[in-house]
Amino acid sequence: MVTRKIPTIKEKIIIGLRMLLLNAIKLRDINEPCKLIGPTIKNARKHRFKVDGSQICLDLPRYNSTLKYPVARNPKKDYKQENYRLKNTIPSKNDWGCLICAARAWDFYGPLFTGKLGTVTMVATIDSPRYLKPNTSLFHPRVFEQSVGEYITLLRSDDIDPRGQNWLAPSNWVPITTLEAVCCKFDVIPAHGRRHLEKWLTLPISDNKLLSLSFNLSWSYVDLEALSTNRDNIEHHDISAMEQLCDDIMNSLEVRLSDRALAQQKAALEGLDDTSLVKEYPPLKWEGPKELI
Repeated sequence: MVTRKIPTIKEKIIIGLRMLLLNAIKLRDINEPCKLIGPTIKNARKHRFKVDGSQICLDLPRYNSTLKYPVARNPKKDYKQENYRLKNTIPSKNDWGCLICAARAWDFYGPLFTGKLGTVTMVATIDSPRYLKPNTSLFHPRVFEQSVGEYITLLRSDDIDPRGQNWLAPSNWVPITTLEAVCCKFDVIPAHGRRHLEKWLTLPISDNKLLSLSFNLSWSYVDLEALSTNRDNIEHHDISAMEQLCDDIMNSLEVRLSDRALAQQKAALEGLDDTSLVKEYPPLKWEGPKELI
């Protein structure tokens, strides 16, 4: 009787990486929808770091992309930001500041020898509004909700064309109740077409700072020639593995607030009967369609 050897976890990872290398080689085109494959949370490494005493833990697979941006970045062990002014999120606007703690990119592939068909990029950031009303805190659910809307407006409201706004956000709003502070995840989805998606998770870590995980998913059309005919009839690849990677990374997040942050949260919630976030947050409406000159 022949006993079949069961591969170890390390051997399975090696086999999986070899298959990804073969899939990454492009020798043929693909003209039908397929399920894209790429890295998973199984080959992730835990990263632990602090922001003003609050402890954060996050699982991240190693960088695996042909993209040159974002540059791979691991979080530092300790960030002391309490009295530090963050650089402008958008250089020309002074509304919010941002510090990138971690950055990754992962390529996703089609069947054997069809090459790269999609990419997920990710950044973990500390985000801070420049102007908060006195005696307000991001730990307060209503302030947090308003600030999320203001931040997304800063990032996406200028992207308007003759058809109207190009992004619908926040979409698929989901409050998260498993962490110490109010927290939510949501999507930023294109208003026209469907080969790009952003997924976000954000929560306060002090009165005036958020910790955010943002993922940018992009993938190829099945038939590029169809672009010149009818965009509505274009078939799309199955990107569920890309979305699963994003969800698994978000689910791996652990946050333990510092004593100072906990005191700020307690003060912000004092006297508040309902400390939960709204269950629904419809996409914001910005400027209407622009006329071509």
